Amino acid sequence: MTKRALTLILASAMAATTLLSACNSNNGGSSTSGGSSTPTSGSTTSSDGGGTTGGLKPISELKTKKDFVIAICGATLEDGINNTTKLPAEGFQTLANTQLKEKFPNITVEISSVPWDNASAKVQTMLMSGSADLFTQGGAFQPEYYKEGLSQDLNPFLEADTEFVYEDNFPANFRTHQNCTSYDGQHLLTLPWDVGYRIIMYDAEIFEQWDVEPLPEYPTPEEILEKAGKMTGTNPVTGKQNYGIYIAANNLNMSWLIPLNEYFGGIECEGSWDDPGNLQWSMDTDEYVKAVQWLVDAVKFCPPAASTGQGTENWGTDDNDIAIFMDGGGGKMTAAIVQDESLKDHLTSKFVPTMHFGKNGGNWTPVDGMGMSAQLTGDDAEMGWHLIKFMTCDVAQWRQDQWGPNFSGNLNVQKTTPEWDIWRQMNARVSAQATHPGYEINPFFQATIQPTLASMMSRSIAGESVDVKAELADLNAKAVAWSESKK
Repeated sequence: MTKRALTLILASAMAATTLLSACNSNNGGSSTSGGSSTPTSGSTTSSDGGGTTGGLKPISELKTKKDFVIAICGATLEDGINNTTKLPAEGFQTLANTQLKEKFPNITVEISSVPWDNASAKVQTMLMSGSADLFTQGGAFQPEYYKEGLSQDLNPFLEADTEFVYEDNFPANFRTHQNCTSYDGQHLLTLPWDVGYRIIMYDAEIFEQWDVEPLPEYPTPEEILEKAGKMTGTNPVTGKQNYGIYIAANNLNMSWLIPLNEYFGGIECEGSWDDPGNLQWSMDTDEYVKAVQWLVDAVKFCPPAASTGQGTENWGTDDNDIAIFMDGGGGKMTAAIVQDESLKDHLTSKFVPTMHFGKNGGNWTPVDGMGMSAQLTGDDAEMGWHLIKFMTCDVAQWRQDQWGPNFSGNLNVQKTTPEWDIWRQMNARVSAQATHPGYEINPFFQATIQPTLASMMSRSIAGESVDVKAELADLNAKAVAWSESKK
């Protein structure tokens, strides 16, 4: 397999796993793992919403089983009060009884909620037992399911469905995203269901009070570091303590390293996780040292509680004391506006989002996807494809309207999210530019890299001196030894 630059990262939802992850992907090719259903030839039009689908049959002509189960991690099934907005919200069971029933009148769709606790193993068990037809899951687990023959390639359906254009519904870069493809990168396994929130935000009022120029749309690490330093201390207008920046030092995925390494040219290692024994590590290079040094220097301007991931209690309110928030989200402001629309102008002008400092303003974006069980074949598989499209595209509208607990991070967000929700709009833009140089499920990252970086940052917050170059040299030596142990 061709070597490429990887930046190793671990998603918090995957912290307990020891799965090895994917290489970057491209469509086409072949694989000996996973399942595949070839769509049958059929009519090209549908009278019930199936649309013009090329080689696929209209929904009304599919001869399928009657019951389909969609397993959704963390789904809220019953109607109730949204925990964030405190407003009534419909559950997924209502969706199944209304929109899904209307769209797919000849079948019954059951939504099964999978608790996040050990969700990967639970979904795996459901696929092995045949008790789930479609499923959502953190993207890093998707290639493993395919390798085990539990899920199937969606490319045949995408190619046969001439009405459905991937790039009209999702960022084009997601089609080759490591969370959405097989280990060899040849097979599209999911359509995007949910993405992480990874934007930079700043408090424009605090900037004005300190007489500091606002951040541009595309800030640089140097600019952020300089301005964070200027706004740490006693606010000259309010007399209250301010902190120039917020970065959670105990973050399990250390997502900032992706854009920082893209900016400074750092590479953690080269190679493929299909062959961990031959990874070539380079965490001791000058470029990688610059990326980590930036983190160690920036956290000096964080509130002390950032060492344990605390300290943002007042963000999104008039009592906020943080000037710049790294890799946050706008959920708190969005919820406040949904509850009280009169806050819209104030909050959207006070808490301003920007692009990130990765390539073209992108940042690492974890993607949860919806995939299809390998056990579905023939017309059942074609119906599964139609269900996946509906759930990941049309239902994005439903989820946004209901302000549910989840949010679908595809291009539909920009179409369905209110224009005033500048934070979700910006996150969609950042996601669309993400290059995903190496989101990996990596046991060495979990066991050694993340704890080392967290320790360095926490000690810097506490005012201790950190020899970044020396500690990274030691970390790199441990990484080399780890790879040697895998040969």
